[in-house]
Amino acid sequence: MKGTSSLAVVVALASVSTPEAASSSETSCLLKVDGIVYDATPCDRGFEDGHVIQFGGSVASGGYWVDIPKGSDGRYPNVRWNGPAGGNQAEYLLGDMQRDGDCWSNDTARLCRNINPEEPLYYIDGSKPGPLDDMLRAFWQGQEYIIERPEWDVVFPVALGPQADFDGDGRLDQIVETSLGGNGSPGYLSIVSFHGDGFFTFLNDEEISSGWEGYEVLSLNGRTTLRVKQDSTGVGNTAEERYHEDWAVVDGAFVKLIERQNYSRREFIVSLTAEGLRQHPGQAASINYDVDLDGVADEISCSYWERWGTMKCSIKLSKSRGLKRVSCKRIGVSKVVSAYGYTVDCNGNAK
Repeated sequence: MKGTSSLAVVVALASVSTPEAASSSETSCLLKVDGIVYDATPCDRGFEDGHVIQFGGSVASGGYWVDIPKGSDGRYPNVRWNGPAGGNQAEYLLGDMQRDGDCWSNDTARLCRNINPEEPLYYIDGSKPGPLDDMLRAFWQGQEYIIERPEWDVVFPVALGPQADFDGDGRLDQIVETSLGGNGSPGYLSIVSFHGDGFFTFLNDEEISSGWEGYEVLSLNGRTTLRVKQDSTGVGNTAEERYHEDWAVVDGAFVKLIERQNYSRREFIVSLTAEGLRQHPGQAASINYDVDLDGVADEISCSYWERWGTMKCSIKLSKSRGLKRVSCKRIGVSKVVSAYGYTVDCNGNAK
């Protein structure tokens, strides 16, 4: 029972095959050209060698099919199909396409193979001019759906995350990543659940932050759990800490289970911190130390980055020709030595 989840706004587009047309024992195909979905049922045409990929309905069944040449540089140029009338030859040009798994697409067409007929195929349609026009779509048993939520008037879907069964109904739910369009803050996550009957639901009533440090799907205490990983980013936030939030479905509602903070303090021979640099005259300083053990002092130079409350640093070793640039809350020469010298540590990561 999902009484507290948000109902997705679903628009069913015109289909070209009935749900009964796809058998659960076979995979299906999506052939969408200029906004029209063409019937590739049964998807019994499949051929691939080193030069070309073909799939769709066979000529004998009068179906639609595509011919996708393989370019030497990983591109797929001059993709063709057998046209609106379903001819015997792939004479109609669709143009160059990009591949994503078992799907190929450009601004006017989307072609997918090996679709599980029991699960919807989700994809983001970016064919419109602006990103705010991008739509989340789903294709299931010959029918295409548009899936929307009110918050998407100001944010827009940008990517599909992993799938997992959060609500325990035996079907895979889809994580959708959305964005405000800038790089100044994390995006948001929505989780779409499919009912199995052409209807969709958002498990989370409100969109969830995608986290400054990303997110992952875990199995914890018998629950499929979404873990969102944060750090202390922002003006004045200079603490060496991080925290995460765990989300899961409980009694039909997608809720925050826990918010946990973690702290870390490492030992250095010499180091700089964002907090210290913020108070330093000119908000800039350097470390001069023989990191690579060649008898010549190396330089780590940092300046305070007011917007994010962190430091922008450059590392110049005497044995190296170039500069390495990093962003750190704390950077220093740790008490760890390898065959290459001491370790330069930035937020707990060796640089």
